[in-house]
Amino acid sequence: MAPDEELVDPREIDRVVSEVAVMAGRWNLFKKLLSERLEDSSESEPDPTQPPPPVATLEATASHHLFEEILASRYIPLDIWYTRTTIDKASPDTYIFFAPVTKTTPDDVFYILKIVLYRVLSTGSLRTVEQMFEQLRDIMDKDYVGVIKKKLDDVYKSSSSSGPNTRGEKAEWENRATFIARSFQGELGIKISIQHFLDVQQPVVKNYITGFSNLVAKFRSALRSDVEQLFNQLMRPKLRNLITDVYKDVSYVLDDDSYSAAEYNNVVRKRFIKAWEGLVDSYKDAFTESNYRLFFGLALNVLLRPWEKFMMGFKFTELGAICFDRDLRAIIGYLSSQTAFGDAREKFLRLQQLSTLQEEDVDEFYNGSGITWKLSVQEARAIAALKL
Repeated sequence: MAPDEELVDPREIDRVVSEVAVMAGRWNLFKKLLSERLEDSSESEPDPTQPPPPVATLEATASHHLFEEILASRYIPLDIWYTRTTIDKASPDTYIFFAPVTKTTPDDVFYILKIVLYRVLSTGSLRTVEQMFEQLRDIMDKDYVGVIKKKLDDVYKSSSSSGPNTRGEKAEWENRATFIARSFQGELGIKISIQHFLDVQQPVVKNYITGFSNLVAKFRSALRSDVEQLFNQLMRPKLRNLITDVYKDVSYVLDDDSYSAAEYNNVVRKRFIKAWEGLVDSYKDAFTESNYRLFFGLALNVLLRPWEKFMMGFKFTELGAICFDRDLRAIIGYLSSQTAFGDAREKFLRLQQLSTLQEEDVDEFYNGSGITWKLSVQEARAIAALKL
């Protein structure tokens, strides 16, 4: 931003362009009223695909040309400047990231965008809508999505080159990355009146609105990409040893006494909950529900395959198989209770089937149970070989 632009208060520009939009909107409503009255008095059959003859007459007036000139030369440049400036002020650079991630950049940006969209549609000028929507799409793509992605990339670059050295630096880096990834969350939700436009123009305006709303899909794609990047940088390395730590010194070769002790101590469940709460649950408040669901699913995907392979290194007595099943059910129950979206049980199907096969005759049960197996026959037989 140029130094002289810093002297301009965006609120003043907001008031000016709002007044211009109101004046243009009233002219176009008046023009629409005149057009309808003149059309009613006309005896010729109108062509629904073309503006009625009275419209062409009204658009040739000096008043119409004056308003179109004001909108093109004054309103559009000022409103574009206002949009860029206010979105820039709402960018992550203006925030300090030591505090918990509760900032409202997405809400601020989409609130600003809605105000500008409402205003441009209230002008009733089809040409203005066309030009403004094209520039607003460019602003959202470059000044919002592009800037946030660049800042997120900078966070990861600085981390990969030096890494956070102290606990405070690490907390700031995690907050910064989480906040920036969260900044893609937003909906347009454009539900507004287009009464200022002629009937023949309204389908065209609706197409512009629909085309602009398609940006949401782009935001969601960028959001998923950066939540995954955030997960890979912050969470994946911490999950590598979780299962090993949970099952440290645990055995499923149990007799009556050791089974009773294992049931009483409940070590696996306690260790898992402690580790999970220290890692994944700490992001629950920082994310929206949909972002946390994605983050939660990524964490389980990283854990489950190594978990399955790790369990193939165990041996199981009959009581040990019962104990493993109890531990697994306790963990699934805990994870299911932590979320409202119910993804945990489905993701654990392979491990649950591994547990089930420990207690059954594999050849007979695999083919005759009617279960839709996630495990192959070869995997089932390898699991059966773990029984003592």
